[in-house]
Amino acid sequence: MSRYPNWTEEETEALREGWGQLKGGIPALARKLGRSVNAVKVRATRLGLGPWLDAGEWISVNQLIGIVTGVPNSGYKYTLYRWRRMGCPISDRRVIGSKRRMVRIEKFWPWAFEHRAELDFSRFEESALGIEPDWAREKRKVDQRNRTLTLPRNTPWSPREDALLKFLCERGTTWEELDTRFRRTSGAIRRRIYNLGLPRPLDAGRRGLGKEQPWRPEELDTLRRMTAEGYGIDAIARALGRTSQSVRGKREAIRNRD
Repeated sequence: MSRYPNWTEEETEALREGWGQLKGGIPALARKLGRSVNAVKVRATRLGLGPWLDAGEWISVNQLIGIVTGVPNSGYKYTLYRWRRMGCPISDRRVIGSKRRMVRIEKFWPWAFEHRAELDFSRFEESALGIEPDWAREKRKVDQRNRTLTLPRNTPWSPREDALLKFLCERGTTWEELDTRFRRTSGAIRRRIYNLGLPRPLDAGRRGLGKEQPWRPEELDTLRRMTAEGYGIDAIARALGRTSQSVRGKREAIRNRD
């Protein structure tokens, strides 16, 4: 005869409601139900409740990156590096005997708002993290519009694009020209040049075009407005007719000054 009686409907419902919700984790829920930790795990598995973390107020960094980028397990290390540099509220938590990198969802949203210009919500499914702030829906719309201006991330370079890039770099092109010739982000162009071992493009001044023109007040207003609205660097650069590198530098200067 089994040491523990069969699960009643009331106990099963209490398990469903409590799964992922108690601060003490599975042991706390087990004590509440009068069951062993192992019994609770087995029952939850049979009920298809998923990992404890999926149901609570915490989420693993790996899961969060997959949800926000819409590309699970793609570029995880690089994205984690970027997010850490931006001060993402990541905590190390012990879960069933192992340590995992976690983010409390309620702390994610304020951080995401502060760094919304550096985040791309175009593949971030609405309500994937539960109730979300109004600004997130607007940010998603902006990023989805931005995606129409450049090729999707990780789109392979065609032989024709490579040939044109090689020709332009070897003749002494500028970063400005490359930004206008390819439907790629400036970061993607720089990575391709590095991967192909091509000559580094020139700044405008080294082609006899003079130094970069000073930023006009109306350009700074546009930069601030589009940053606040969540536009990425490449979209802002196209709107202003400047290089992504120039926009990135000016935006950092304004942020540090403000």
